[in-house]
Amino acid sequence: MLALSGCVADPPPVIGLAVAGDGLAAVSWQAPPGDNAFVLTSYVVTPYVGSVAQAPVAFNSTATTQIVAGLTNGVAYTFQVHGINALGNDTARSATSNSVTPLAPSIAAGFAHTCAIVSGGAVKCWGDNAFGQLGDGTTTDSSTPVAVTGITGATAITAGHEHTCAVAGGGAVSCWGRNNVGQLGDSTATDATTPVAVTGITGATNVTGGQNHTCARVAAGNVKCWGGNALGQLGNGATLNSSTPVSVSGITGATAVTAGSRVTCAVLTGGTGKCWGDNGFGQLGNGTTTNSSTPVSVSGLTGAAAVTAGHSHTCAIVVGGVVRCWGNNLYGQLGNGTTTDSTTPVSVSGLTGATAINNGGAFACALLASGGMRCWGDNSFGQLGNGTTTVSPNPTPVAVVGITNATAAATGEYYGCAEGSGLVECWGYNNNGQLGDGTTTDSAIPVTVIGL
Repeated sequence: MLALSGCVADPPPVIGLAVAGDGLAAVSWQAPPGDNAFVLTSYVVTPYVGSVAQAPVAFNSTATTQIVAGLTNGVAYTFQVHGINALGNDTARSATSNSVTPLAPSIAAGFAHTCAIVSGGAVKCWGDNAFGQLGDGTTTDSSTPVAVTGITGATAITAGHEHTCAVAGGGAVSCWGRNNVGQLGDSTATDATTPVAVTGITGATNVTGGQNHTCARVAAGNVKCWGGNALGQLGNGATLNSSTPVSVSGITGATAVTAGSRVTCAVLTGGTGKCWGDNGFGQLGNGTTTNSSTPVSVSGLTGAAAVTAGHSHTCAIVVGGVVRCWGNNLYGQLGNGTTTDSTTPVSVSGLTGATAINNGGAFACALLASGGMRCWGDNSFGQLGNGTTTVSPNPTPVAVVGITNATAAATGEYYGCAEGSGLVECWGYNNNGQLGDGTTTDSAIPVTVIGL
């Protein structure tokens, strides 16, 4: 016999596990047990800070793992879930989930160098150091981590092509390495082998480096960029380089930002996306291959929680931890089972539950709520981490060998890294020691970074 609608709430969902990412959390649950009066059609997840409820997030889906975006890094959250049936009636609320604290990624990978935030907010780097991108005052490569001079209290890290930047000291940004077009942001074009302060940046919550430009998300979700701008990747309506930060036109409420080779993208409040810069392969996602020096909307992208840009392709995490990609697909880096470029987003085959997404040169890797990783695209140096070096396209995700409890990940041009249980492991190309294992030998499976 059916319960009278509106009199007694159906049983609650059974809360499962919450897993934190960068400004987001993956929340999993089980559908309510027993016979519900009506079939559930959607779920609502309510974040809590302590006992204070935050804005509830509605998911028009029956998937029982969802990504809650727009969370503040460094703040602890718990979650409750309730379902809604076809008549709009609610179930009871679930119990409270475990507590999680979103944080910016603690590792970063550039073209051929890698960096990690370590104890006390210090930073260590390893790999290519031709322009001082390891930050230790030298230009000598290192196949094991070296300490960056003068950085403490770092909360976010990024590695560009041949430069590195960190957020520290209440939202100030410092950069080091190559500076030929102003990508260090200190109003010069002089390389620096130790950190220099970016001019006029305060209140930064994250920083992201491209081939020769850098961007930071600052107060109110505004975005500022500096460095190379030949294709409009600074987003200020011009194509002139800038050695000091400029504001991206019309971007407010950004919850995530990423710099690719010569492109930049942001996720905005509400889950839409905008991109600007190079669009030769459709990596702006607006259905064209025309460059743009101001932000354009990514066609059909809704519910986005995170975004990453590679050499000439872009990917985003959307509702349910599904990943969608667009742009160059020569090596299958869009992950949809084809090698056909796409100027609008396509879904990565068979992938759900992603909590982080990282694009390398011509490949991509997703970190899953389970702690595992899946990668797809170019594998010529073993950068997919599955024990092979397949030169042909790899257009669907494969599992990275032995990665089962990762909490952060990063991808460089031809290699990847993951952090978990106090270890950093890397795989792929290692010509400059970017895998950090004391050698310059490539590895198609993860090896442990020495000395962190």
